Amino acid sequence: MLYEIFDTIREFLDRGGQVMVVLGWVVFIMWTLILERLIFMRTENRVRLKALLAAREAREDQDSWHARAIYDCVVSQLSMRFEAGIQLIRALARLCPLFGLMGTVTGMIVIFEVMAWTGSSSPRAMSAGVAQATLTTMAGMVGALSGIFPAALLNRLAHDQRDALQMHRLTADGVALSSMAGLPKTLRWLVAPTAALFVTMGLLFMMQTLIETGEAAIQKVAAAEYVEFIRVPREERVEQRSEKPQKIMPEAAPEMLDMRAVTDQEAGAIVIGQSLSGPAGGEQINLAGLIGDFGSPDGEFLPVVRVLPIYPRRAQLQGLEGWVMVEFTITESGTVKDVKVLESSHAVFEGSAVRAVGKFKYRPRIVNGRPVPVTGVIHKVTYEIEE
Repeated sequence: MLYEIFDTIREFLDRGGQVMVVLGWVVFIMWTLILERLIFMRTENRVRLKALLAAREAREDQDSWHARAIYDCVVSQLSMRFEAGIQLIRALARLCPLFGLMGTVTGMIVIFEVMAWTGSSSPRAMSAGVAQATLTTMAGMVGALSGIFPAALLNRLAHDQRDALQMHRLTADGVALSSMAGLPKTLRWLVAPTAALFVTMGLLFMMQTLIETGEAAIQKVAAAEYVEFIRVPREERVEQRSEKPQKIMPEAAPEMLDMRAVTDQEAGAIVIGQSLSGPAGGEQINLAGLIGDFGSPDGEFLPVVRVLPIYPRRAQLQGLEGWVMVEFTITESGTVKDVKVLESSHAVFEGSAVRAVGKFKYRPRIVNGRPVPVTGVIHKVTYEIEE
């Protein structure tokens, strides 16, 4: 399970290109600062706040100018330590959409390079550039949204604490110390990056999950009967009209057919029988044939929807072509499961082929009027770059 999550995140970063990696680092640093500020608020900040209030309450001349000046100075220092890093968090959150826009431009450049290299505008060849342009844009917006709200929350807490200290609404007894109050600063900077790494990975995995959910909704096809039309080329004849009409000769009298009814018909079949008598009353020829048995509901599975795989970006840039042989199971509802790779020309194509085959839709095999699963179905996916 953990390996699949890491593989999904790695695939998402690979599809987004180098800009996606930079954007991931920006989100990681931003969340490291956010979590460090939250831990600081629960630990060192409360210890300093309680010490400040206790020192103020212990003074006898609390209302003197000297005491108020010292108190205001300490409050300013404490507020500055609390607000340190919040502006940097805001700046990183605002940078995320800009990096997403840069990824969009980079993806468009990749599309133009592929068009110039292949000499065509095939959607299949340009899919990697389109994916890079859209994924980086989405990642930039998600990263900005994930950082704006925590930054606003930290700023609001810092202002509330400063207002409460300036209005003398807090007392030393009213500040409760948590069990984490004695956490050292070095340990705080170890816990925050570790937690930020999991948050960043969670955001990347969430975006990839949203993409897969959208693809499944697009590929959902309602059960329907499909009729295939075959177009037959029309034969055209050019007839030349002659000046003199041809003489029409009477046709010979047709032979008489003596139709004889057949009484020994088999159930579920059509039997045709006839006797042919010549003009001299020669021997008779009986023709009987079984046309077929109609009304049977059984049948083999038939493909309904086949999704084209996405050409891997690394294979496009290197000009690689290849194939992948996969094996899967068709369920009773016509969906595909248990897709596995049997053989491939290059490992770079395997992930794309497995994802594409997993979205195939079939009309299931019918046995005795009921759909049954089919195992061991083998399909070959070929990757070719159009000239």
